[in-house]
Amino acid sequence: MTRVVIPLKSLEEAKSRLVPALSPRSRRELAISMAAHVIAATIRTAAVNGVVVVTTDRTLAALARARGVEVIQSRADTGMNEAVRIGLDWAGRSENRLVLPGDLPLLSADAINELIGRASRRRPSIAPDAAGTGTNALFIPAGWRMRTRFGDDSMSAHLAEGARALWRKAPTPFIDVDAPDDLILTRRCLRLRSMR
Repeated sequence: MTRVVIPLKSLEEAKSRLVPALSPRSRRELAISMAAHVIAATIRTAAVNGVVVVTTDRTLAALARARGVEVIQSRADTGMNEAVRIGLDWAGRSENRLVLPGDLPLLSADAINELIGRASRRRPSIAPDAAGTGTNALFIPAGWRMRTRFGDDSMSAHLAEGARALWRKAPTPFIDVDAPDDLILTRRCLRLRSMR
């Protein structure tokens, strides 16, 4: 079984790279919607036996609690890697752990199950972003200690820490929304899904 850590930025800071494309209100609504979607997909995943959200944001903490998810509400924003460390401490090293960012609008329980099934039990595994440079999911097997390196070029940093990439570039469910082009791609994928 696997315990999932979902670090969420405060709504004031979330999706700042979408400033040219979205108003502050739209960015806030998008961040809430994506966080709710990732939490929902995660709690529907058969291979998951615990979920924690780590955030400084009261609205996101309340959203997670309303869905029955454990919440660690930190007082100050200490960054993504510190939030992940806090969540990994909660998960413990005796369990497999999966870190999922809160901006994966196409994520599904099936995709999470597939990632967990493909992940190595001998070393960490990652799902890269669409560009093949970032990390959109990080699976850490039980017993493994790892310093996370989310941020610029995190895929290379995680590979240097001993992880292996499960794919060269993100399959559709692991595409994140960081820039205006990501919004366009996500909308296209959602339209194609609705046509099926």
